[in-house]
Amino acid sequence: MNSLIEPAFWAFEFVLVSVLLLGAYRLRPRLGMSAVVAVVVSLQFIQALLASSFYWEVAEGLLVTPGSAILFSSNLALLLYAFSRNGIATARVILYAIIIGNIVPHLVGGVMYAHILYSDPHNFLGLPESIFYQGIWASVVGVAVLYVDQLLALVGFFWLTRRFPAVPVAIPMALVLMSVLAFDTVVYLTIVHSGQEAYASMLVSGVIAKSLGGLAFGLVWGVYMQRQMVHHTGDVKQILKYVFFRDDVEKLREAASQDSLTGLFNRRTFEQVVGELFTREKTNFTLVLCDVDRFKQVNDNLGHQVGDEVLKQIATHIQESTRKMDFAFRIGGDEFAVLLPGCDTESAMEVAQRMSKFRFDDDALDDPVTLTLGLATYPEDGERLEVLYSCADQRLYRGKKEGRAAVVASQPASK
Repeated sequence: MNSLIEPAFWAFEFVLVSVLLLGAYRLRPRLGMSAVVAVVVSLQFIQALLASSFYWEVAEGLLVTPGSAILFSSNLALLLYAFSRNGIATARVILYAIIIGNIVPHLVGGVMYAHILYSDPHNFLGLPESIFYQGIWASVVGVAVLYVDQLLALVGFFWLTRRFPAVPVAIPMALVLMSVLAFDTVVYLTIVHSGQEAYASMLVSGVIAKSLGGLAFGLVWGVYMQRQMVHHTGDVKQILKYVFFRDDVEKLREAASQDSLTGLFNRRTFEQVVGELFTREKTNFTLVLCDVDRFKQVNDNLGHQVGDEVLKQIATHIQESTRKMDFAFRIGGDEFAVLLPGCDTESAMEVAQRMSKFRFDDDALDDPVTLTLGLATYPEDGERLEVLYSCADQRLYRGKKEGRAAVVASQPASK
């Protein structure tokens, strides 16, 4: 019976942690990142507690704790999931939530340890003082290695998915998680515990446990996220610059003016952001111009109030279709624009195709309201703003002329 109970608990813990993290992530539209951060920080605290206390012998001489094999691995898996689903902006929130979730228990635990050590409290549960504090050196090394782990995971995952785009995402995700978790174990234990008698057994157990956890999360989560993944362009330097808060465009996002009806950025902000993209480092980006098909009939047949509601629905649909790092604007009455930083034409088409699925229909309308989109990519389609905008606008017009509800990203074939 025990031989069945033990793996059942491990499997249940894996499923429970996965449901908590992915469930919290799906609540972002309603709760923002608060639920995600709360779960991440809680798991980070519990994994640190388990890693310093309880281990199970799963094979002769092989001691494993869920803190390392499941909880630690799951937070790194969420980091890669957030990056693949919504880009580096969301992944950065996860990264620093994990770091803060590691620092706070060490900091507060150290104070509690000193309080216990230099006083005489009642210990009703008989807990050892060491459960609160592992030493300054171990704490500092742990936080530093954890930070490096996450940078390596992001860079490694980005490089592999860019280098091998046709490979199912579960494979690079599993490889990255296993490699980074093994690296974490070797570096941390070598720096902190290399002089101890049990160092070799701790090293073997840690590498095996974390590698198996990384393999499980990589394969299972990778299959789950295959259809949700957005392929990112740009380079490693851009990712690291964003992680280290050295990005300039993000500052414009925070200070930008918004369109009062839709909540999207307005035309003035569009001009600021697109100007910034032209003057910053020469990296590609795509401009998407979007026009609402047959919008006039909504106002004429259903009234302007319904027309405003349709515009709000379109704005929400655009935001849900784009990545976190993208910029969406309302630049006219029924005209919208989207800027996709670090996005080539092929990747931009994936985003635009999602945007083009919008439909609004009513019995009072002759035809449904749809979207037509024209795309132009810097620098292939133009190295000046007026050229790039004109190119996207011409493609938009061609899409309207050829039947609407279209995405046009290339010039017509020459005759």
